[in-house]
Amino acid sequence: MADQQRTKREQLVVARWVPPLALWLANKLLQTPTAHRAMRRADLGVEQHVKRAVSAMRQRGRNMRKNTKWLAAGAGSIAIGVGLLMRAGRK
Repeated sequence: MADQQRTKREQLVVARWVPPLALWLANKLLQTPTAHRAMRRADLGVEQHVKRAVSAMRQRGRNMRKNTKWLAAGAGSIAIGVGLLMRAGRK
């Protein structure tokens, strides 16, 4: 019985120490120069993707402003299609 209690106690101690130890290890690994370079490269890639996405959205906004008639026609056709689907679903 005493051995079982001791093993349970040991398991609790290990369970309490593992998360802080894992955080400490992850922090030490992320502070290495290799990790800094990798994170810098990843950040640059993300910034480039965001920049491209923003410019693409601006371009789409300009295209929509230039083609309002086509936009209205497309919205109308979607509304008609939804209406036809609703009517077909009722029958």
